Amino acid sequence: EMKMEAKEKKHTAKMLTEEQKGKIESTNQIE
Repeated sequence: EMKMEAKEKKHTAKMLTEEQKGKIESTNQIE
């Protein structure tokens, strides 16, 4: 169970990083 939780947290962190990358890319495109 603990392993699954850690895996999920890692996955969530990855998703957030991808989202931030996308936001940065979008901002760069607007300029």
